[in-house]
Amino acid sequence: MRFSRQLLAIFTGTSLLASGIGFAQTNSGQDPRAATSLTILAPATPAADTTVTTGSQLDKQPDKQSDGQANSEDELGDLISLIDNKDETDAADTDTSVSASGLAQMDADGAIESEDKPATLVSDGQASEDNATSQPLNRIGRNRVSQVGLATIGLSALADQPAIINSMLWSQTEMQDVVFLIEQAPVISASGTLRSLLHAVITQPALPPEGDEALIETLVSAKLDWLAGSGQSDRLSEFTRLLPDDDRWAEWRQWQVDYDLIRRADDTACAEAKTNAQQSLDSFWQKANIVCLILVGEQMQAAFAADILSDMLSTNAEDDDNFFMLTNLLLGKRDAVSLDLDNLSFLHLVLMDAAHEQISLDAFETLPASMIQASTSFRYLSPDAALKTSYDSYIRGLIPAQQVQTLWRAQGAQNQPAEAALAEIDAQRIADNGLLSLDGLPSAYLWIALSERQAADTDLLIMQSFATELASRRAYGMLPFYASLVSGRMAGTDSISEEIASRFEMIRALYNPQDDGLTDNAALSAQRLLMASLDDTIALQDITQADAASIMPILQAKGVALDAENWMTLTQKSADMQTGLGLRYRMLSLSGKQALDMASQNGQVGKTILLANYLIGDADLGWIAPADIAHIAGALKQIGLYDEADSLANEALKAHLLRLHFTDAGR
Repeated sequence: MRFSRQLLAIFTGTSLLASGIGFAQTNSGQDPRAATSLTILAPATPAADTTVTTGSQLDKQPDKQSDGQANSEDELGDLISLIDNKDETDAADTDTSVSASGLAQMDADGAIESEDKPATLVSDGQASEDNATSQPLNRIGRNRVSQVGLATIGLSALADQPAIINSMLWSQTEMQDVVFLIEQAPVISASGTLRSLLHAVITQPALPPEGDEALIETLVSAKLDWLAGSGQSDRLSEFTRLLPDDDRWAEWRQWQVDYDLIRRADDTACAEAKTNAQQSLDSFWQKANIVCLILVGEQMQAAFAADILSDMLSTNAEDDDNFFMLTNLLLGKRDAVSLDLDNLSFLHLVLMDAAHEQISLDAFETLPASMIQASTSFRYLSPDAALKTSYDSYIRGLIPAQQVQTLWRAQGAQNQPAEAALAEIDAQRIADNGLLSLDGLPSAYLWIALSERQAADTDLLIMQSFATELASRRAYGMLPFYASLVSGRMAGTDSISEEIASRFEMIRALYNPQDDGLTDNAALSAQRLLMASLDDTIALQDITQADAASIMPILQAKGVALDAENWMTLTQKSADMQTGLGLRYRMLSLSGKQALDMASQNGQVGKTILLANYLIGDADLGWIAPADIAHIAGALKQIGLYDEADSLANEALKAHLLRLHFTDAGR
């Protein structure tokens, strides 16, 4: 074993190129990473301060942070300096720089010590390299921050983050409650409003909650797991670079190298891989270093190191046939591979992409959620894998619907007729639980087929498809896609029946309440309900025409009132039929709503937002009782989130009107 370590040290010590986006040439004269195919998809909403570009660069964009946010970070650092002293840290390497927007410094013992600025560990864009040759400035190295310092790490605020989400958001909140609620937080939500608030409280640098400091590492792990599950690879990468460089976070350091390789920041990844491969016989680091040797054209060293690693793994009764088949393919030792798709890792996918091997849907499905955003950098995804990653990114709020539609149209038909895709979705109908469906690939196939279809029954099939999407809990997410579809149909023909035209207009109204091309009375009434705001009044006629009697609690939560009427006269004439009241709803937990009320009344900002997300979970908003939606909106207003409460109410109104108008399921 000592001999193997020495040999590996010889070849892991090979100097790597630091040429930005260029690589050494392979035997074939081609850079294995150079591809002529068009990048499948570029994220429209990357990390707040990270933009992925060509080659191996991760460029930095300036933060847009409010003065209030900056002040809150100053306050945080000042408070930490009072409760967190350098004796709580372990002395270690002293030459490792610490990010914190330049606010923290290492003292001679390697501890973090506040000077005249706060010692807040906040990513301000330095987590994303100016280029691939730069080392990330956020790695704390082998210095261990204290438990309190660890709990305060966070990321720069999003552009539209409410000022109330600041360093004091856990005031009067117990640690165990926060840990529980983050561990239970939904990674996919039907409410973009609640998802954004959840993201903000999880990534906000703040003083830790009160209580047991032994739970701080669990708290940080829960934050990492949520970012991973929600597919936010770029923000997760920023967060992992802030972690102490110790064994507790070793798996996240390995994840970071995988991420950098996928994002094509090869110099950064390879510097980390080289350092760790020289210090450890862990097979991950040895494999990562071999991948890097191949990428920079050091084929002889890569081949020799791969042979030694193969012997070592055999001695330890380990194997990784996928890795050695792919490395041998790139080294010119074989012409084809037959991979075990059930045992693919990140490194295998990086090698497949470098070898110009198409990553099939079956291979892609082994990729965990933590790499969903990063996976858009793969250049050799199969068409169905590209469709899947685009839907997965969209449903998590990472890219907009319009960008997904562009990709889907470019992919074209997948040799699956609309009827076949519709039958597959119909088989996925969800019974009474009202939970979201996450498998969007059949929806992509169906939408593409419908967009290209010209048969006489296309309009009827569109309506049937939309109702089926609703029964399968995907209609709210698919609303922008069908709105585009029906707008195109209505603009391209005059032969649409009056009944179908009315349904098409309702889809348009729910997608865009400001659409000025509507003529149908029910669609116009729905439009007026969605446009109503605080202190507005609406006519009873709009309620009845929009079939919206059951959702009055949501309208009232927005501060909307009914016009004054002669209620007794209307009652005698039975003019206001109570339609829609027979729907079955998910009733939110009574104890959870009481906990929400207590948190909001006590001004516990973070806890209120976590509880709101916990109560909604991964349910379709249209299946949650309107009174419960109003309850949550009221709690958000209680802590000062008025705009967010109104936004949540509008999301719920759309979801309920969709259910009322496009399906009989659940009645």
